[in-house]
Amino acid sequence: MITYLSAVKGLKISSKNTLIIFDEIQECPAALNSLKYFCELQPSQAVVCAGSLLGVAMNRNGNSFPVGQVDFLTLKPVSFTEFLTLYDANLKAYLDNYILQKDFQQIPEIFHNQLINAYKIYLCCGGMPETIVRYLKTRTWGNVDFLNNQILTSYSLDFSKHINSSDIPRVHKIWKKIEDNLAKENRKFRYSLIDPKARAREYENAIDWLSLTGLVNRIFAVETPKLPLSFYSNSTAFKLYLLDSGLLRTKFQLNPTK
Repeated sequence: MITYLSAVKGLKISSKNTLIIFDEIQECPAALNSLKYFCELQPSQAVVCAGSLLGVAMNRNGNSFPVGQVDFLTLKPVSFTEFLTLYDANLKAYLDNYILQKDFQQIPEIFHNQLINAYKIYLCCGGMPETIVRYLKTRTWGNVDFLNNQILTSYSLDFSKHINSSDIPRVHKIWKKIEDNLAKENRKFRYSLIDPKARAREYENAIDWLSLTGLVNRIFAVETPKLPLSFYSNSTAFKLYLLDSGLLRTKFQLNPTK
Protein backbone atom coordinates (compact mmCIF):
# COMPACT_ATOMS: atom_id res chain seq x y z
CA MET A 1 0.00 0.00 0.00
CA ILE A 2 1.32 3.47 -0.93
CA THR A 3 -0.05 6.65 0.58
CA TYR A 4 1.03 9.64 -1.52
CA LEU A 5 1.06 12.88 0.46
CA SER A 6 1.80 16.27 -1.08
CA ALA A 7 3.35 18.41 1.67
CA VAL A 8 0.65 17.64 4.21
CA LYS A 9 0.64 19.10 7.71
CA GLY A 10 -0.73 16.03 9.40
CA LEU A 11 -1.55 12.39 8.73
CA LYS A 12 -2.94 9.26 10.31
CA ILE A 13 -1.36 5.89 9.63
CA SER A 14 -3.78 3.01 9.33
CA SER A 15 -1.51 0.21 8.14
CA LYS A 16 1.84 -1.19 9.21
CA ASN A 17 2.62 -1.95 5.55
CA THR A 18 2.22 1.64 4.40
CA LEU A 19 4.95 3.46 2.52
CA ILE A 20 4.57 7.18 3.22
CA ILE A 21 5.80 9.57 0.52
CA PHE A 22 6.15 13.29 1.14
CA ASP A 23 6.46 15.12 -2.17
CA GLU A 24 7.89 18.67 -2.33
CA ILE A 25 8.51 18.38 1.38
CA GLN A 26 10.45 21.65 1.47
CA GLU A 27 7.12 23.49 1.12
CA CYS A 28 5.90 22.27 4.50
CA PRO A 29 8.11 22.89 7.58
CA ALA A 30 5.80 20.73 9.71
CA ALA A 31 6.38 17.74 7.43
CA LEU A 32 10.14 18.24 7.68
CA ASN A 33 9.94 18.39 11.45
CA SER A 34 7.79 15.25 11.56
CA LEU A 35 10.69 13.15 10.26
CA LYS A 36 12.32 13.36 13.68
CA TYR A 37 9.26 11.86 15.34
CA PHE A 38 8.89 9.13 12.74
CA CYS A 39 12.46 8.11 13.54
CA GLU A 40 11.96 8.22 17.31
CA LEU A 41 8.38 6.99 17.71
CA GLN A 42 7.86 4.79 14.65
CA PRO A 43 11.31 3.57 13.56
CA SER A 44 9.86 0.68 11.55
CA GLN A 45 7.70 2.97 9.43
CA ALA A 46 9.04 3.51 5.89
CA VAL A 47 9.05 7.18 4.90
CA VAL A 48 10.32 8.58 1.60
CA CYS A 49 10.62 12.31 0.92
CA ALA A 50 11.18 14.11 -2.35
CA GLY A 51 12.04 17.76 -2.63
CA SER A 52 13.27 20.00 -5.41
CA LEU A 53 15.62 22.79 -4.32
CA LEU A 54 15.53 21.35 -0.82
CA GLY A 55 18.82 22.90 0.26
CA VAL A 56 17.78 26.31 -1.01
CA ALA A 57 14.43 26.14 0.74
CA MET A 58 16.04 25.08 4.01
CA ASN A 59 18.43 28.02 3.95
CA ARG A 60 15.67 30.41 2.97
CA ASN A 61 13.16 29.43 5.66
CA GLY A 62 15.60 28.61 8.42
CA ASN A 63 13.85 25.29 9.03
CA SER A 64 15.30 22.79 11.46
CA PHE A 65 16.31 19.40 10.13
CA PRO A 66 16.65 16.03 11.89
CA VAL A 67 20.37 15.64 11.31
CA GLY A 68 21.56 12.03 11.50
CA GLN A 69 18.06 10.63 11.19
CA VAL A 70 17.62 10.90 7.44
CA ASP A 71 19.47 9.13 4.63
CA PHE A 72 20.05 11.32 1.57
CA LEU A 73 19.89 10.22 -2.06
CA THR A 74 20.61 12.66 -4.87
CA LEU A 75 18.82 12.00 -8.13
CA LYS A 76 20.83 13.03 -11.17
CA PRO A 77 20.16 12.69 -14.90
CA VAL A 78 20.24 9.15 -16.28
CA SER A 79 23.80 7.97 -16.92
CA PHE A 80 25.05 6.57 -20.22
CA THR A 81 25.17 3.01 -18.91
CA GLU A 82 21.58 3.32 -17.66
CA PHE A 83 20.54 4.70 -21.04
CA LEU A 84 22.36 1.86 -22.81
CA THR A 85 20.39 -0.71 -20.82
CA LEU A 86 17.21 0.48 -22.52
CA TYR A 87 18.73 1.47 -25.85
CA ASP A 88 20.55 -1.81 -26.56
CA ALA A 89 20.65 -4.45 -23.84
CA ASN A 90 23.06 -6.66 -25.77
CA LEU A 91 25.52 -3.81 -26.22
CA LYS A 92 25.23 -3.00 -22.52
CA ALA A 93 25.97 -6.65 -21.66
CA TYR A 94 29.05 -6.57 -23.89
CA LEU A 95 30.30 -3.39 -22.18
CA ASP A 96 29.73 -4.88 -18.71
CA ASN A 97 31.66 -8.01 -19.67
CA TYR A 98 34.50 -5.90 -21.09
CA ILE A 99 34.79 -3.94 -17.83
CA LEU A 100 34.77 -7.13 -15.74
CA GLN A 101 37.69 -8.57 -17.71
CA LYS A 102 39.91 -5.72 -16.44
CA ASP A 103 42.55 -6.34 -19.11
CA PHE A 104 41.20 -3.44 -21.18
CA GLN A 105 42.28 -4.72 -24.55
CA GLN A 106 41.20 -2.69 -27.54
CA ILE A 107 37.49 -2.97 -28.20
CA PRO A 108 36.78 -4.48 -31.64
CA GLU A 109 35.89 -1.77 -34.14
CA ILE A 110 32.38 -3.10 -34.71
CA PHE A 111 31.49 -2.73 -31.03
CA HIS A 112 33.46 0.49 -30.65
CA ASN A 113 31.47 2.15 -33.44
CA GLN A 114 28.18 0.98 -31.95
CA LEU A 115 29.13 2.35 -28.54
CA ILE A 116 30.22 5.70 -30.00
CA ASN A 117 26.96 6.03 -31.93
CA ALA A 118 24.95 5.16 -28.83
CA TYR A 119 26.91 7.70 -26.78
CA LYS A 120 26.27 10.44 -29.34
CA ILE A 121 22.54 9.70 -29.21
CA TYR A 122 22.68 9.78 -25.41
CA LEU A 123 24.43 13.17 -25.40
CA CYS A 124 21.85 14.62 -27.78
CA CYS A 125 18.92 13.08 -25.94
CA GLY A 126 20.12 13.85 -22.44
CA GLY A 127 19.35 12.15 -19.16
CA MET A 128 15.80 13.28 -18.39
CA PRO A 129 13.87 10.00 -17.88
CA GLU A 130 10.68 10.98 -19.71
CA THR A 131 12.68 12.39 -22.61
CA ILE A 132 14.57 9.10 -22.97
CA VAL A 133 11.35 7.07 -22.84
CA ARG A 134 9.80 9.22 -25.56
CA TYR A 135 12.87 8.92 -27.77
CA LEU A 136 13.11 5.15 -27.41
CA LYS A 137 9.43 4.78 -28.26
CA THR A 138 9.43 6.98 -31.35
CA ARG A 139 13.13 7.36 -32.32
CA THR A 140 12.30 10.93 -33.39
CA TRP A 141 13.91 14.13 -32.13
CA GLY A 142 10.81 16.31 -32.22
CA ASN A 143 9.49 14.74 -29.02
CA VAL A 144 12.88 15.13 -27.34
CA ASP A 145 13.13 18.85 -28.04
CA PHE A 146 9.50 19.43 -27.11
CA LEU A 147 9.94 17.82 -23.69
CA ASN A 148 13.34 19.41 -23.07
CA ASN A 149 11.90 22.85 -23.86
CA GLN A 150 9.08 22.19 -21.42
CA ILE A 151 11.60 21.30 -18.71
CA LEU A 152 13.68 24.41 -19.41
CA THR A 153 10.58 26.59 -19.27
CA SER A 154 9.40 25.05 -16.01
CA TYR A 155 12.80 25.71 -14.44
CA SER A 156 12.71 29.38 -15.37
CA LEU A 157 9.13 29.77 -14.15
CA ASP A 158 10.12 28.33 -10.76
CA PHE A 159 12.89 30.87 -10.15
CA SER A 160 10.58 33.47 -8.62
CA LYS A 161 9.25 30.95 -6.07
CA HIS A 162 12.59 30.36 -4.41
CA ILE A 163 14.76 33.47 -4.62
CA ASN A 164 14.66 37.06 -3.45
CA SER A 165 12.90 39.42 -5.82
CA SER A 166 16.07 41.50 -6.19
CA ASP A 167 18.00 38.50 -7.56
CA ILE A 168 15.34 37.29 -10.01
CA PRO A 169 16.47 39.46 -12.97
CA ARG A 170 20.11 38.42 -12.50
CA VAL A 171 19.28 34.71 -12.31
CA HIS A 172 17.22 34.95 -15.49
CA LYS A 173 20.02 36.81 -17.30
CA ILE A 174 22.58 34.16 -16.37
CA TRP A 175 20.18 31.35 -17.31
CA LYS A 176 19.55 32.88 -20.72
CA LYS A 177 23.23 33.52 -21.43
CA ILE A 178 24.75 30.19 -20.39
CA GLU A 179 25.03 28.99 -23.98
CA ASP A 180 26.45 32.36 -25.11
CA ASN A 181 29.35 32.00 -22.69
CA LEU A 182 30.01 28.41 -23.71
CA ALA A 183 29.87 29.29 -27.41
CA LYS A 184 32.73 31.76 -27.00
CA GLU A 185 36.28 30.46 -26.91
CA ASN A 186 36.93 32.01 -23.53
CA ARG A 187 39.06 30.54 -20.80
CA LYS A 188 36.53 31.59 -18.19
CA PHE A 189 33.00 32.86 -17.64
CA ARG A 190 32.62 36.45 -18.85
CA TYR A 191 30.12 38.66 -17.05
CA SER A 192 30.22 41.14 -19.91
CA LEU A 193 28.34 38.62 -22.06
CA ILE A 194 25.45 38.85 -19.60
CA ASP A 195 25.44 42.62 -19.50
CA PRO A 196 28.13 45.05 -20.71
CA LYS A 197 27.98 46.77 -17.32
CA ALA A 198 27.82 43.57 -15.24
CA ARG A 199 30.20 43.12 -12.31
CA ALA A 200 31.12 39.85 -10.60
CA ARG A 201 29.98 40.98 -7.16
CA GLU A 202 26.52 41.80 -8.54
CA TYR A 203 25.98 38.31 -9.95
CA GLU A 204 27.79 36.15 -7.40
CA ASN A 205 24.63 35.39 -5.39
CA ALA A 206 22.72 34.45 -8.54
CA ILE A 207 25.46 32.07 -9.70
CA ASP A 208 25.71 30.54 -6.23
CA TRP A 209 21.95 29.99 -6.19
CA LEU A 210 21.90 28.26 -9.58
CA SER A 211 24.82 26.06 -8.49
CA LEU A 212 23.17 25.19 -5.18
CA THR A 213 19.98 24.11 -6.90
CA GLY A 214 21.92 21.78 -9.17
CA LEU A 215 20.60 23.45 -12.33
CA VAL A 216 24.14 24.38 -13.35
CA ASN A 217 27.55 22.93 -12.63
CA ARG A 218 30.19 25.52 -11.78
CA ILE A 219 33.51 24.09 -12.99
CA PHE A 220 36.68 25.85 -11.87
CA ALA A 221 39.87 25.90 -13.90
CA VAL A 222 42.67 23.74 -12.51
CA GLU A 223 46.09 25.22 -13.12
CA THR A 224 48.12 22.26 -11.82
CA PRO A 225 46.87 18.70 -12.50
CA LYS A 226 47.54 17.33 -9.03
CA LEU A 227 45.37 15.86 -6.29
CA PRO A 228 43.34 17.20 -4.67
CA LEU A 229 42.17 19.16 -7.69
CA SER A 230 40.19 21.57 -5.52
CA PHE A 231 43.42 22.76 -3.91
CA TYR A 232 44.84 23.79 -7.29
CA SER A 233 41.64 25.27 -8.72
CA ASN A 234 41.34 28.93 -9.62
CA SER A 235 38.24 30.39 -7.96
CA THR A 236 38.20 33.36 -10.34
CA ALA A 237 38.24 31.26 -13.52
CA PHE A 238 35.22 29.03 -14.08
CA LYS A 239 32.58 28.05 -16.58
CA LEU A 240 28.91 27.23 -16.10
CA TYR A 241 27.42 24.08 -17.65
CA LEU A 242 23.80 23.03 -17.65
CA LEU A 243 22.99 20.00 -15.51
CA ASP A 244 22.16 17.86 -18.55
CA SER A 245 23.71 17.59 -22.02
CA GLY A 246 20.34 17.11 -23.74
CA LEU A 247 18.89 20.23 -22.14
CA LEU A 248 22.02 22.14 -23.14
CA ARG A 249 21.74 20.94 -26.76
CA THR A 250 18.09 21.98 -26.88
CA LYS A 251 18.95 25.35 -25.34
CA PHE A 252 21.60 25.82 -28.04
CA GLN A 253 18.97 24.77 -30.65
CA LEU A 254 21.45 22.32 -32.15
CA ASN A 255 20.23 19.80 -34.71
CA PRO A 256 20.99 16.29 -33.34
CA THR A 257 21.22 14.80 -36.83
CA LYS A 258 24.12 17.03 -37.95
